[in-house]
Amino acid sequence: MAGIELHADYDRDGRLTRSAPERAARLQWPGAIVVPNLDRDQRRLPVSVGNASLAQADYDRATVHSADDEVVPLEIRVPAGALQTGERLVIRCSGIMHTRVRLSDASGVIIGHRLAAPEIYELPAMPANGIFGFSLQVRTIAGAAFGRVSNLDLRYREDQREETRFTLTLMRRDTNGVEHVEDQGRFSVAPFILVDRLARAYRVYMVNNADNWPAFSDFWRAAGRARVPVIDVDWRFTGNDTWVQDQYQHSLLQGVNGWRELILHLPRLRHDNANNTVTENLEEFVNSHFRSRNIGLYRDLWDRVVPVPTATHTIARPSFRELEAWIKKANRIMSAISEINRAGAFADSAWRQINPDTWVDALFALQSSLDRLHRTIGEARNGAPPERDAQLDGLKAATQALVDAALGEFSVGGSANPTVVSDLGGTSVTLTRNRALELFNRARQMHDSMNYGGNIESTPPVSGASLGKIIIGNATNPDTGGEMMDPDLLRVLAKQKKQPLVELDTSWLRVGHVDEMMAVVPHGRRRSGFSVLHASARAAMEILTRAEARYRAGLPAAHPMNTPERRPPSGVLPRLMTDGSAPLTRLFRGKAWLHVHTRARPGQVERQQLPPSIYMRLSEAFGGGSGFNVHRIGFVPGIGPTRRYPADITPTELLWAETDRTGKSSNIAIDDQFLHASRSILENELPGIAVLPVPVLFERVDNVDLFRRFYWRDPTTAFSPDVANSQVLNGHILVPKPYGPRMHTDDAIAVVQGAMKAVKIPAGIRARVGRRLISAQHMTRASYWVEKVDPAYLTSSIGTIRASYGGMRTEDDVKAVFKDSFPGADDAALERHIIHPNRRHFDGRGMLRKDHSLFRFRDDMVDLFELFIAAVAAQLGVRLHFVDSWFYHLGEGEIHCGSNVLRKPRSRLAGVPNVWDAPDHNFRSRTIRFDQADPIQASGGR
Repeated sequence: MAGIELHADYDRDGRLTRSAPERAARLQWPGAIVVPNLDRDQRRLPVSVGNASLAQADYDRATVHSADDEVVPLEIRVPAGALQTGERLVIRCSGIMHTRVRLSDASGVIIGHRLAAPEIYELPAMPANGIFGFSLQVRTIAGAAFGRVSNLDLRYREDQREETRFTLTLMRRDTNGVEHVEDQGRFSVAPFILVDRLARAYRVYMVNNADNWPAFSDFWRAAGRARVPVIDVDWRFTGNDTWVQDQYQHSLLQGVNGWRELILHLPRLRHDNANNTVTENLEEFVNSHFRSRNIGLYRDLWDRVVPVPTATHTIARPSFRELEAWIKKANRIMSAISEINRAGAFADSAWRQINPDTWVDALFALQSSLDRLHRTIGEARNGAPPERDAQLDGLKAATQALVDAALGEFSVGGSANPTVVSDLGGTSVTLTRNRALELFNRARQMHDSMNYGGNIESTPPVSGASLGKIIIGNATNPDTGGEMMDPDLLRVLAKQKKQPLVELDTSWLRVGHVDEMMAVVPHGRRRSGFSVLHASARAAMEILTRAEARYRAGLPAAHPMNTPERRPPSGVLPRLMTDGSAPLTRLFRGKAWLHVHTRARPGQVERQQLPPSIYMRLSEAFGGGSGFNVHRIGFVPGIGPTRRYPADITPTELLWAETDRTGKSSNIAIDDQFLHASRSILENELPGIAVLPVPVLFERVDNVDLFRRFYWRDPTTAFSPDVANSQVLNGHILVPKPYGPRMHTDDAIAVVQGAMKAVKIPAGIRARVGRRLISAQHMTRASYWVEKVDPAYLTSSIGTIRASYGGMRTEDDVKAVFKDSFPGADDAALERHIIHPNRRHFDGRGMLRKDHSLFRFRDDMVDLFELFIAAVAAQLGVRLHFVDSWFYHLGEGEIHCGSNVLRKPRSRLAGVPNVWDAPDHNFRSRTIRFDQADPIQASGGR
C-alpha cells in the first residue's frame, strides 16, 4: 500500500505537481527553494521618499496572505487506511531552522509547535479526503542574528550549523505515542547574491541638502545621461545625514518564480560620518521606504544585546544602541589624550608623546597629562609673537574642556583591583578593568565603520566563482586579537556560500572601506566585461614630481625655485609656480578645509574635525620662523564656530608637506606597504582581470617607520579626492573631480605619459594620452565649484583680531585663487578671463551671490589627474563624468559613499547561472593574506 507522502516543489519548476520527477527530487539537495519572507506584498515601492513608518514584514502577519509569493505550498496525501483511528501526523524541522520556519494551514492560521519540543509541529486532524494543504515560510536569511546571542568574542568562528538547508520529516504518531517516519523532504533557504556594478541600474538614491549641492547637481546631470532616475532623499527625514551607501547594501534572492530584492540594513548609527551623539540618521529612511512587494528588508543586526558579567556579580545586557553611546563616551578619553599630544607637539617640537596602552590607562593618566601640557604651553608663550601666543592660548582652553568632559563620564574605584563605573543604558554599571576593556573592544567592533556598505564590493562572474566574488575590508587588530569587521556581519556574508569572500587589509585607513581603494567598472573591450580601478599613491606622486621637475626645468637659471632640493615653504616668499615656460597651478583651488570644534551638551559627545595634517604642517611653516605670514593660510585652535581654511596648495608645497618628520614620503610608503599588497591580492583573486591604477594622494603620517609597524593605531585617509571611490550607472562612470594641478597641453601630455610608464600602465592606455582625448573631453576648459567662505579669525583672549585666514567672497578673492591659470596676466586680463564669463555669480557689489557657484573658463591648461583618468576611461569604453564630491571628501568619503543604486539581476545570457546550481564555497578555506605583522597569518591560518 502506498505510504503517506509530503509534497512540495522539489524539482523547482515553480509548481506543485506531484509528478514522479518532482517526488524523486525530494531527497536531493537543494530541494524546494524558500525565499525568506521579508517583503510586504501589498505595498509598492514608493516613487519618492516620505516620512512613513516601518512596514511590517509579511512573515510577521498573524495570518498568511493568499497572494504571498514567498510562501511555499505543501501538501500531505494520506491513502485510505494509512492513518488509523487515534493516530496523528506531526512534522519535525531539522537543526536551528525550527526557530525560523513557520507552517500555516490552508486558511492561513499558524500551526503550533509541541510544548517543550519546538522542533515538532503538531498538525491538525487530516481532512476526510486524505489531502491536507498547508504552507511554509522562512522568517530570515542564513547567518542571521535572530535566534543567536552575541557575545564578547572578537573573532568569526566557523561552525557546522546548517542555516541554508533543512529537512522536514513527516511522522505518524501511533496510539501508543510512538512516532514513525513516513516521508521526508529537503528545502533550501535562498541565499542573497550581491549585485555587481555591471548590472542595470534602475534607481539611485542621494540626499540633497544645502552643503552637498555641487555633488548632487553634477551627479543628477550625469545620471540623467545614463537614464537612471535620482531619488532625492529629503534631508529633513535623515537628520541631514547623507552617507547613503554606508547605510544599506542591495542584494538579490532567486526564487523558483523569479528574483526578489533584499535590502541588508547595516548596523550604522553614525550621523553624517561624524562621531558625535546620534539623534537621527538614515536608519528610518531605510526602515520606512524599501520594504514592499518583492523587496525585503533584513534588520536583525539592530536587535542584538550583549550579556556582560559585572564586578557586582550581575549580568548587564546592553543593547546595540546603548553600546554605541557608551563607546563614544569612552572615546572621549583617547580623544583628549590625542589632543594633548597634538597641542604639546605644537607648543614644543621636543614634546614627549603620551601613549597609554588602553583607554582605561588613559583615564588614569588624563589629569597628570593635562598638567604637563599646561606647563609646556606656559613656557612656549614666553616671548612668542602675538599670532602664536593666541594659538597656544586657544589650545590650552580646548584641551581643558576635553578633559573636563571626559572625566565627567567615568569614575574609578578600588586600588589593588581598580574598577570602572559608568552609566550603561541608563544603569550605573561597575566593571573590572579587563571586562571594561573587553566590552569596549566588542562594542567598538560592532559599531565600527568597517561594517558599513562602503566596505562591501562585489564582482561579476570570474574564474572559480560563477556568481562573482564579494570583496571586503578586514584585518586582525594586533592590540586586541580581534577582527576589524563584526563577526556577526561576517557570519551573514559567509553563510550565503555562493560568492567567495576576498579580504583586503583596510585597517590602515581611518574609515577602512574597500571603496576607498577600488571600484569594479565595466570594460567593454575585455571578455570578462570588467576591470578594477585601484587607488595609486605612487601614480599621484609620479605626476606631481614630474610636473614639478618640468616646471623647474623651464625656469631661468637664477630663479630662486630652480634649486636641486625642495625648500620648506615660507610665510613671506611668493607661492605660485607661474614663472618660466612650464607653469603649474595649485591643486584644490576654490575649495576649503573644514574645522569643527563644538562643546558637547551633558551626556553627548563633542564633535571635533580638524583640517588635514598636510594643511596643518603647511600653516605651521607659514606662521613659524619670523612669525610673519602674508598668505592667509593658518589655523585657529579651540572650541568655537565652524571655520574654513583655503585648501589650495602648490605641488611643491604638497610634496614637502606630505613627508614625515624625517623627510620620508608618506605616500610612497603607503603605496609600497598597503596599496601594492592589495593590488597583488586582487590580481590573484580575479585572474585575467586588469587592475588599473588611478592617482590618489593620502594624508601624511608623522613617522613613516612607526606607521609601518603600528598603522592601525593612527590610520590615514585620502588627501586628494579619492577617484577610486566612483559610481557606475549603465556604462557611465561618475568619478570624483580631483581638482588636480593644471599645465599647458604639451606639458600635461609629457607628464602624464611619463607617470603612466613609471607605474606600468599598459602601452595602449598611454597611447590615448594626447590632444585628441583632450579635445574630446573639453579638458582645456576649466570647471570649478567655488564655495563662498568667510575668513577664519584668530583672536586674542580679549577679542583682538591677530590674523585672518582664507575667505572667498569677492571678485578679488576669485581672481586670486585662479590667477595661476593665466601666468603674467594683469588685473584687467584676469577680469576678462575669469570674472566676465561668470558675471552671473556676483551681485552689483562684486560679492558672490550663492553659497556654491560653478565657474567655467578657458585657460588652455589640462588637469593632470583628469587626463590620467580620462585615458583609462577611454580604454574601458565607458562614458566619463567628473562629479564634484568635496562635501563628502571632507567627511573622508566620496561620491560612491553618498549614493546608492538599485540594480536589476544580470541576464543568464551574461553567464550567470541559477543560484542553486552554483557550487557552495567555504569561507576561509585557506590562509588569509593580511600584512605580515598579522599574528594570525604568522601562525599559519585562522
